[in-house]
Amino acid sequence: MKKILAIALVVVMLAVTASAIHSPEDTTKVWLNSEEVALSFDTFYLNGVSHMDLGWGQDGGAHEKLSANPVTVGDAETITIRGWAGLKNGTVAEFGYRINEGEPVFNADFAKPAEDAVKNAGGDSRMEIVVPVKGLTAPTLITAVVKGEAGEIVDFIEFSVNGQYEAKADDPNPPAENPGTADASVIAVAAVACIALAGVVVAKKVK
Repeated sequence: MKKILAIALVVVMLAVTASAIHSPEDTTKVWLNSEEVALSFDTFYLNGVSHMDLGWGQDGGAHEKLSANPVTVGDAETITIRGWAGLKNGTVAEFGYRINEGEPVFNADFAKPAEDAVKNAGGDSRMEIVVPVKGLTAPTLITAVVKGEAGEIVDFIEFSVNGQYEAKADDPNPPAENPGTADASVIAVAAVACIALAGVVVAKKVK
């Protein structure tokens, strides 16, 4: 009985771990999903001020500049992720963002026209993804996402502001100002584990 319970607990813990962020070892760095998305993260804006005007260097390669200059949003109201992207297996229908592990938010205004050079490099569109950050004080995970024409949602840029973010699965008291949604897969796996455990107990009683 104890062994079965331990196995069920391990299964649930593994599911929680699997729901964590893409780069849990150091989320102050920038993760790029170059396997599924052709992309270029060109410019980072803090409250409308470009990374060039923040003193981080010339335009282009914003992921490297952001990695070298972790951001505290302070009193800023927005951050903006500017560049271009294209799905390697499909076509981008919408751009959006996710805060921590919440639901993605899409906006048609995030997509901008792409010139031939971008299209030839694999981009479906340019993008300027504006993420509201007003009032965020705790370490917060920012994820840029694309939705394909088939409805698939793919994360493609990810970084932390206000310090290193820790997945809510590991945080018993997540900040109230950063609401997120529970991972349905964790609930499903937990339910399966409980059903399996109940079946074992019933079988033992029948014997």
